[in-house]
Amino acid sequence: MTRLTAQAYTVAWLCALPLSELVVATTMLDEEHDPLSLPSHDENSYTYGSINGHNVVIACMPPGQPGKVSASKLVQPLSQSFPNLKIHLFVGVGGGVPRIPPPDNPDKDLHLGDVVIGCAEEAGVPGVVQWDLVRYLENGDTEPLSILDKPDRRLMSALGLLLRNRVLGRTRFPEHLKRLQKLAGFWHPGFEHDKLFKSTCHHVGGPNCSFCDCTQLTERLPRLHQDLIFHQGTIVSGDTIMKDPYRRDEISQMYHGALCFEMEAAGVMDDKRCLIIRGIADYADSHQNISWQNYAAGTAAAFAREFLLTIQPQVVNGMESAAEIPLPLFNTATKPASKIHFMVPFQRNQDLIGREYIQNIETKLCVPNKYCRVALVGLGGIGKTRIALEYASKHDKSTSVSVFWIHAATAERMEKAYQEIAKKAGLVGAEDPKVDQFQLVKQWLEGEDSGKWVMIIDNADDEKLFFREAEDSDQGPFSVSSKLAQYFPQRLNGSILLTTRNRMVGVKFATVRGVITIPEMSISESKSLLVKSLEEGNHDDHDLTELVDVLEHLPLALVQAAAFIGEKSQSIGEYLQTYHGSDLSKIKLLSQNFEDSERDPDIKNPVAATWAISFGQIRKNDPRAAELLSLMSVLDRQAIPKSLLLSDIEEVELDIALGTLKAFSLITVEQNRQDFNLHRLVHLATRNWLNVNKELDSWTGKAMVLLSGLFPKGTFENQEIWMAYLPHARTILNSDQLPANADTAQATLLYNVSWALQEKGDYDPAEIMARKSLDLREKVLGEKHYKTLLSLNSWGVVLWRKGKNKRAEEICRQALNGFEEMLGKDHPDTIWSLSILGLVLGSQGKYEAAEKLHRQALSNREKILGKEHPDTLKSASNLGYVLGRRGKFEAAEKLLRQALSNNEKILGKEHPDTLSNIDILGLMLKSQGKYEAAEELHRRALSGRAKILGKEYPNTLVSAANLGLTLKNQGKYEAAEELHRRALSGLEKILGKEHPDTLLSVWALAIVFVNRREYHTASQLYKRALLGLKKQLGSDHPHTQRCVEVYRKMLGDMSQDSEAPNPSVIEEDS
Repeated sequence: MTRLTAQAYTVAWLCALPLSELVVATTMLDEEHDPLSLPSHDENSYTYGSINGHNVVIACMPPGQPGKVSASKLVQPLSQSFPNLKIHLFVGVGGGVPRIPPPDNPDKDLHLGDVVIGCAEEAGVPGVVQWDLVRYLENGDTEPLSILDKPDRRLMSALGLLLRNRVLGRTRFPEHLKRLQKLAGFWHPGFEHDKLFKSTCHHVGGPNCSFCDCTQLTERLPRLHQDLIFHQGTIVSGDTIMKDPYRRDEISQMYHGALCFEMEAAGVMDDKRCLIIRGIADYADSHQNISWQNYAAGTAAAFAREFLLTIQPQVVNGMESAAEIPLPLFNTATKPASKIHFMVPFQRNQDLIGREYIQNIETKLCVPNKYCRVALVGLGGIGKTRIALEYASKHDKSTSVSVFWIHAATAERMEKAYQEIAKKAGLVGAEDPKVDQFQLVKQWLEGEDSGKWVMIIDNADDEKLFFREAEDSDQGPFSVSSKLAQYFPQRLNGSILLTTRNRMVGVKFATVRGVITIPEMSISESKSLLVKSLEEGNHDDHDLTELVDVLEHLPLALVQAAAFIGEKSQSIGEYLQTYHGSDLSKIKLLSQNFEDSERDPDIKNPVAATWAISFGQIRKNDPRAAELLSLMSVLDRQAIPKSLLLSDIEEVELDIALGTLKAFSLITVEQNRQDFNLHRLVHLATRNWLNVNKELDSWTGKAMVLLSGLFPKGTFENQEIWMAYLPHARTILNSDQLPANADTAQATLLYNVSWALQEKGDYDPAEIMARKSLDLREKVLGEKHYKTLLSLNSWGVVLWRKGKNKRAEEICRQALNGFEEMLGKDHPDTIWSLSILGLVLGSQGKYEAAEKLHRQALSNREKILGKEHPDTLKSASNLGYVLGRRGKFEAAEKLLRQALSNNEKILGKEHPDTLSNIDILGLMLKSQGKYEAAEELHRRALSGRAKILGKEYPNTLVSAANLGLTLKNQGKYEAAEELHRRALSGLEKILGKEHPDTLLSVWALAIVFVNRREYHTASQLYKRALLGLKKQLGSDHPHTQRCVEVYRKMLGDMSQDSEAPNPSVIEEDS
């Protein structure tokens, strides 16, 4: 493929959906180019290619991140990385506005799969309008604040040629649509699935509205062809998904009969060389038209390709790039100086950490002849107000710039601040209660008399207060029920700096380019702030590092901790000891009030309180996001999977709710974009809020029910899922806030988590959870219930895995009897219980009884499940092992080889069952003296288990020991010793020093030392193995008897070895 430079690309193709819009965009390329290496600041992923000589770079938003904010994030680094981009095509799907009544010509009507171009036919009508960002006028009308007029003249000229070609039949749309036929699921779905319901008919359910009332369909003339039809008109863009047909029609009429709704164009509307192209995937109502999304994406892409075939490369190349557009010159005209005001209520912070942000603010705000807005966005307590105060303080002694500080947490606070400005400026009407102070100050600041000014709007967190109509109109003497953003003054010589926890507020106020995100401080910055906030003295660096770490580098938390330490005359170590005591201790410390001259006295200082404010805003403006935060707070705070949050919410709704939490900086996103992290202190503060409001038990119960339904049984096949859910399940199960009515869900979750922990090799907690599950099910369901027997059997399995074979046998026999009584002998769970009992008996050396059970299990599984079912193959492998232990090597080897062949075919060569089969076959070959073949199998089993299960998984360590025995038999003592030491060390750590597998590993290591004639060491190891095996397995167990035999043989060999120590001394020592 061709590789070009970044400077060679002139056309940007933007899309939002990777699985549909990006796929069809790539399909429309004449040629695809090799990818480029881009600057580290550009986190976008691009597809490169060409169409008709245009070099095109395709940029797509990340999955699950719709909306204009994501679009703006996409465009900014794109423009920086590709400096010669001339035009932007935003190509994707949207919701169409049907024409009511339907026109007589079906081609003039709007159908699914049609294309709408954001370019109205009428003069003076904008191409794109942001419908949810408007100014409310005195007569009750609204005026949009963000519109995109008709595109650049050269784009319009090319569009005119394309319209001509359509009339003359010269367009190549059929050729472009043929490209979609290569893609499964991208063809025309058929007009029988194009259903336009009346506005009074709401969606009931079913795929493609199969359950909706078809008598409520709108009658219109049918289309008789599947040609691509496109329409020109206004496209409305906003942050809200439109599903209300009445609201759809109302907004459409408000904006020139708009034809399409979408969510991303508002993020790129400041560029006239942008063409918005939307394929109609639904009718912007509640009805589902999922089958049309792919095709609508394809028709939009086909139009974009036709457009690039129409506009010639030399025309595009002749256009100015963004970097070449000249900026307006600075106006040097002067006028008599206005009176200067410095209305800032706080003292300047002399020890500010993070002064580099001041330069960034100045760069964005101090643009000549331009009305500038900047928003500082970050978590509550991150230091936004401190930075704003530092910027304001730079104008403290200014003779040319006034500074006005506005507290904007509530409408009343903001109104009070405007009244104070009016009084300070001596405005006529400042003292008159009948005068609207908002309008009075706004008009003054927009006039010449106010001079140059900077306005600081602090704590503007409530999105509805500024950008949506408030529900409560009684918010002040002037009934501040419309959006307060309309009272922000706009003037070339004025600028506004806003601080907010809510990124959505910041973006709506200043656009993405005007947002400065305040990130977490570095360790050195955090320690510097903490030291400056503490009283002078010698502070332990380790304690400083630990404190800034547990408080997650949050300035407010660090200053609060320093205040507490100073007040109580504590050391940092003493503070940490209290903090680590319990969650209650943490909350008490984080709830301590303290004096801070740099914060609004009406805003509570404690960290816990400042996040309660954020939580309150979210509960009011986005209840779904508040519910999501409540759920996340009772889970483990790290790596919360998106799939865990999708239980009772549509993905689009979830993405919007997650967007709110990200906007408030309460959560962060992992690199995989599917897992979310909750700030440690946010996690703690949210749990405290729920506890204070008596909701913690309820949310813990909801999470318990949710996880009990989603957590799969802990098998290898489900490993990726249960590994992701496991930390959250354990957090819930360890909670002391479980509601009384959650026993059934708790028992289910305990059962499944126990199996997962067994699969991991964590047998101690697995046993505890299996037993708890059993106790709960016996209490709720009774001893003979099917699910109770499952828990009983699970407990027996984990006892067996822990080497507690006698107790395991009792439990498994009890479970088997219960299954036979309740389900019958041929039920798969009965056979499973039978097989488990056979394993337990085999571990006790009761090979004859074990063989009988495994034969019965194998026979039943072959009859019921079939000979190649994985459970049948397990039974074959289990029987082969027992046959080998009984010396029936030929039969064992035949059975094991057949099982291995089927396992490899059905499960794959690296499945744990296949690897177990391989290891057992290796043991059988070793027992027959086929050491080289056995070594090959054991190496394969060890390598596979280390890769799939991990190097310290119990079965992996057993494979290491088995390989060591085979190497010992071939005289490879050093390699054998290394493997046995590795196995013994791991088994002691994971299973304990007295587990039978650990003791067998001790015995195996003893044999290595015997072969090296190091008899003292060998004797000590034999002594430990013998005593342990007698205790754990009994004197009659074959392993114990065999260990006695080889020990006596060692003593006999020593008596024949002239260089060996006296065996009687060894025996006496042992």
